[in-house]
Amino acid sequence: MANTYFIGMRADADLVSNERPGSWREIILRLYPNGSMPLTALTAMMPSKKVTDAYYHWWQKAMPTQSAPVVGPTSSVGLYTDAACSATYSTGATAGQTLYCKITTANAKQFIRSQQVQLLDASDPTMHVVARITNVIPVDATYSALSCYLLEADDNSTAGTLAQCDTVTIIGTANPQGGTRPEAITSGPEQRNNYTQIFRNSLDLSRTLMETKLRTEPAYQAAKRDALEYHGIEMEKAFMWGIQGTGTGINGKPITYTEGIISSIRTYGLVDDFKADTDTAYAGKAWVDCGDRWLNENLEVMFRYGSSERLALCGSGALLGIQTLVQELGLWELLNETTFGINVTKWTTPFGTITFKTHPLFSVDATTRNMMVLIEPKNIEYNYITDTIFMPDTSYGKGGGTGKDGKEEEYLTEAGLEFHFPETGALFTSVGLDNTV
Repeated sequence: MANTYFIGMRADADLVSNERPGSWREIILRLYPNGSMPLTALTAMMPSKKVTDAYYHWWQKAMPTQSAPVVGPTSSVGLYTDAACSATYSTGATAGQTLYCKITTANAKQFIRSQQVQLLDASDPTMHVVARITNVIPVDATYSALSCYLLEADDNSTAGTLAQCDTVTIIGTANPQGGTRPEAITSGPEQRNNYTQIFRNSLDLSRTLMETKLRTEPAYQAAKRDALEYHGIEMEKAFMWGIQGTGTGINGKPITYTEGIISSIRTYGLVDDFKADTDTAYAGKAWVDCGDRWLNENLEVMFRYGSSERLALCGSGALLGIQTLVQELGLWELLNETTFGINVTKWTTPFGTITFKTHPLFSVDATTRNMMVLIEPKNIEYNYITDTIFMPDTSYGKGGGTGKDGKEEEYLTEAGLEFHFPETGALFTSVGLDNTV
């Protein structure tokens, strides 16, 4: 083995590769480059910051929707002919006529006079009528009415009419010459929060055991490695499945629980769960017959927000399901590469690129083997009060401490995740399974 030599003073920049110990999370990454803790290991590469309280907050602001669902008279669709929203519109509206669009007062705050809008049937692209808002009128404590001056007639020759309108969308503003300045519209950020969680894993060995020569590795080294592995696995599970909360511990003191990625997606995501096996649109279909269409439809929804890249932590069954489609249909290509020292599989879809990392903690359990969690790693931040540390028994062999004839030590972390825009994440729980409806 060749040595690396230095002349003169040696500084930290002169350290050879991996000589600096770094954080314990980085050591987990090196010890398990393809092992049981891909998310915990990747937190070593994610943005991180120290927080000063177990309850921390952040603010986020999304692009305005400039759209609202219509609260119609029939099955939540349709318009009205009066400002009180009591007379139902049926058919025959002409350009220059005024109809009234009922929406929630909260959504009405996006709309002002002089805006140009489209009155739509979201399920029928042939039905769209352009109008101008002339007023926003309160109906009651919950709803408001948009006074819509039609710029074109309701086209009764198409499959849909304004009686099927279920969405109103802003498409611009239209202002008269010499007019006054329109009202301003602004939006405030949304506050999100989470808690840190205290993770502790200890090793406890008698002096006699540590002095005993074993056929395997020394007991102390084995126990220290096992404690670090358990520490990483348990952090991994909490960061994935944990729910946010507080309580009282067994010692009567406060205890906090950090919210994991799956809970964040189910609470704030566009869809709480994509399920191929219970999707009624594909009732009775085998995975190989519908999987490609099902994936494309749902990936289109997921890629509507955020960047064109996602990381997918998946079980072996989910990856097998996708590989089955590749082999049977020959439509896609999966490429293997190495990222951050971790073996991954990359798939380029029409909507964006997905990097797959099989997650052993999903694969070992039949209930999660076909699960796939998609995230944007740049939107996840690791927050800690105390980053992973090893707390040695400094009294061992010195006659101090409790006088215990042995050694007690532990790994400790107090941390949680900060998940920006969970709308960019998605949960797929039955990838590769046949439909059972």
